Amino acid sequence: MAFVGVVVESCSNARSLRALVEAAPAAVLQVRVLPLPSMFPEELREVVAAIPFEVACLVAPPSVVERAGLRADPTLGDVLVFGRGFLIGRIAAIDPAKPARLRGLLGAGLAPWLTTPRPPEPTAVDPFEVIGVPRSASFDEVHAAWRRRLAEYHPDRFGQAGDKIRLVALTETQRINAAFRSIAEARRTS
Repeated sequence: MAFVGVVVESCSNARSLRALVEAAPAAVLQVRVLPLPSMFPEELREVVAAIPFEVACLVAPPSVVERAGLRADPTLGDVLVFGRGFLIGRIAAIDPAKPARLRGLLGAGLAPWLTTPRPPEPTAVDPFEVIGVPRSASFDEVHAAWRRRLAEYHPDRFGQAGDKIRLVALTETQRINAAFRSIAEARRTS
């Protein structure tokens, strides 16, 4: 059976895997011992072929996934689904509903998010505003506010929430941490 538009990339090193995951709006990764395109299941190819936006289909061994730092904790046979470089779902190797779960992850819930362009990154974000303190705050006040903000959005709090909510929490946590690092570095060099 031929699948139109479904090209499977083999990733034998972490750099190429990370580049492919981050380049596509969505990526489906089959964790296999050998990174061979033929190891990507036909049932998953059929699902991906029906999706109305670009989906990268990848095959990589667990060791390469770990080295790529994709926060996936890969298990042989798992299917990992990424959206814009973030892990948005995992389908266990033994899950009999694998195609349906993949269709659900890539379908209506994520399609609008994946097909809309990313908003432009703000050119200058005030780290004090992100953390919620005035510029005159002492470092102890900044540190306390950072910890409070981090507690609000930490992804561990949203472990049982949906994929989109966990992604928002992860993004906000990264933004809060970047703001704190920026303030700490500026105070260190002053």
